[in-house]
Amino acid sequence: LGESLLTLTAASNALLSLPFSFSRLSNLTELDLSDNKLGPLPPPVVWQLPKLNLLAMASNGLQRLDHEVGRLRLLKWLDVSDNQLEALPLQALLSSMQLEVLKISGNVLEVPDDLPLMACW
Repeated sequence: LGESLLTLTAASNALLSLPFSFSRLSNLTELDLSDNKLGPLPPPVVWQLPKLNLLAMASNGLQRLDHEVGRLRLLKWLDVSDNQLEALPLQALLSSMQLEVLKISGNVLEVPDDLPLMACW
């Protein structure tokens, strides 16, 4: 399964974490972990999936999004809506210039006054 799997939907499973063996899914391009219980931080193994272009982690009780998200250079679509995020790792997100869709509704975010992307939102 490891190298041939491209899309994995594991939504609504009450997952608390992901095993390190997930890092063997080296060709995974789409991962949906929505509606689980992964908070307060995303599982570190997620940042070891270099081909991800879609990552959905909505409704997980996430309180923080690690700067490691910047390691996902091919990421185009990120959904972290309906969590408890107070801030975003802007530098990490800006370094991933492939990002086309960022879903952040339903959080408790404070938008800084000097946000360079304001014209794009």
